[in-house]
Amino acid sequence: MRVAVIGSGPAGLHATKALLDRGMDVTVIDAGETLPPDRQDVANALAASDPRAWPAHLLDAARANPTIGGTALPKKLLFGSDFIYAADREFAPTRVLVEGRAPLPTFAQGGFSTVWGGASLPVDDCDIGDWPVSRADLAPYYRKVLEDMPLTGGGGTLDGAFPPFTERLGDLDPGAQGRGLLRDLDRARDALGAAGSFYGRARLAVRTSDAADGPGCLRCGLCFAGCPWDAIYSTASWASCSR
Repeated sequence: MRVAVIGSGPAGLHATKALLDRGMDVTVIDAGETLPPDRQDVANALAASDPRAWPAHLLDAARANPTIGGTALPKKLLFGSDFIYAADREFAPTRVLVEGRAPLPTFAQGGFSTVWGGASLPVDDCDIGDWPVSRADLAPYYRKVLEDMPLTGGGGTLDGAFPPFTERLGDLDPGAQGRGLLRDLDRARDALGAAGSFYGRARLAVRTSDAADGPGCLRCGLCFAGCPWDAIYSTASWASCSR
């Protein structure tokens, strides 16, 4: 059987892998837009040098975000580029009732995993009450995805409410302030539990140790602008290899 998968984001990637495991012939169809060359030069220059020696002009270029401070909702950009958002492509114009207040499509290689912050939690049953499946039904698929996707965080009471579905949780130091907050929350564990509140370190799809595809998180502080070493999980590199 021949199957076409539309899009190279995480859903497209893992649907493709599942189909390939079943012996199907899969073609991924994606516009495959990538970071503009001038912005890629910024990312490459940052990746090639020590964060402690990054010049101010490179940091300013990476963090540039003209969408902040206007009347519309700001966008998360990648090294100063909004290429990820495909609202103004001539071949596929997007029309919304309220400008700037609707999710935008993307034609980026890797989909929105190119610019997400890595926050990753499984759904709770109350979130999918009108779905024909439960979280228990989804559990084996979460585990399958997490064979390839790094995950860090948890602890506290978060794991009891939102299982990690992997034994390979990475360890990302939250810093002195974060550790202090977690200690305070530990002291209030019973009271928080009685109030129905859960806590723990953020569950993030971030590589925390060196691997074949790059170093672990170097705590450079550029998370919101883009990771020069792609430590924040993205399917863009997979899509590039699969074209």
